Amino acid sequence: MKHRFTFIWISQTTVIFSVLLNAFAASILVYRESGSLAQLSIVMLLAFLPEVLITPFCGNIVDRFNRKRILALCSLAQSIIFAFYFYFLIQNASEFSYLHVGETYLTVALSSAIAGLHRLTYTSSISLIATSPKAYPRLNGIAQAGSASAQILAPFIAGSFLEFTYQWSFALCASALCFASFVALASVSIPDTKYTRNTFKDAIREGFNTIRANRGLKSFLALHAFANFSRGAAIVLFTPLVLNLAGEATLGSLRSMAGAGIAVGALLVTTINSRNHLQNIFYLLAFSGLAIALTGLTKSLVVIGVAAFVLCLITPIIGALAQSVWQIHIPNNLQGRVFGIRDSIANTALAAGYFCGPWSTWAIESIPGTTHMSSISWTYLTLGALTVAVALSTRSNTAINQLNHYEEV
Repeated sequence: MKHRFTFIWISQTTVIFSVLLNAFAASILVYRESGSLAQLSIVMLLAFLPEVLITPFCGNIVDRFNRKRILALCSLAQSIIFAFYFYFLIQNASEFSYLHVGETYLTVALSSAIAGLHRLTYTSSISLIATSPKAYPRLNGIAQAGSASAQILAPFIAGSFLEFTYQWSFALCASALCFASFVALASVSIPDTKYTRNTFKDAIREGFNTIRANRGLKSFLALHAFANFSRGAAIVLFTPLVLNLAGEATLGSLRSMAGAGIAVGALLVTTINSRNHLQNIFYLLAFSGLAIALTGLTKSLVVIGVAAFVLCLITPIIGALAQSVWQIHIPNNLQGRVFGIRDSIANTALAAGYFCGPWSTWAIESIPGTTHMSSISWTYLTLGALTVAVALSTRSNTAINQLNHYEEV
């Protein structure tokens, strides 16, 4: 199991890194050549939205076919997409301008859509590789560590490629890495699952009904969605909060500190050896609420940095433990369909947090005597207090606590 998971982890982390590398580099390239924030925002939206929209439809594919083959085909498809983008860039190396961004939009959108299928297949494969549910948190933590490392390295390497090499070099690198991932998967195997063929519509309905029929999972998903909403609002407000107190260099340093927190948290979760995942989730969610509230209580950049580090350290631990709960209670042959619905709802809540965070700040700022800075602080305080209250009140939720009782297989 160790050898098989190591190969899968390395290859799939490489694919995740390549997708992020291309998205970051493409956004920088478009903004550098067009000077348009609108163009930049479209690239960033296309790097996120197709993955969210396609996820509910991917569950049927994930459960129907061998997951190793899906991962391999996703790696190969990404390699081909980046190869075409490399060809486009090298053909237009001397004249790339805002008139050519359509190819960039298409590349990023297609890559994002395939990334949705890839991510769902990857997370649904872990329980097939693990020898026992006890291994779920550790393997999920290792997967989170890989994803966190990719998120930290991709922006830095994308900028380095564009500044110190040819503008097409990042696409060539991404294509080569994805092809290497495709080749690496040849040495491992992932078991098949039993599956009853049905339509995409029936598969979506089955995934939705599986969650709805289980009161514990339904409540747990609501908790997951709220945590994502709160975190999304806190993330989007972090930039204006810091820039009201310091400059861009300080913002970059604090973001790096937050990124380090994600990496450390993903590594810490690999050491957790507890069956009581739910209680750990409740306590960690309460601590994340305190970190959010602390951000709004102070103007000290040191304290804000520490709070951001703690919040980002806790996030992958909660994610890995929550994923373990779902893996324990959802059969392997249903995980694609159920996780597709779950991820769609959870990611929609995250996007809603990105959208509602600034709007709530503007609403508070409209109150007489309230400044822009104080409205951001009040938003953080409100989000933090709500997160703590939800975490502590959910501890006594009977339906969710029933998820702690299961038979190890």
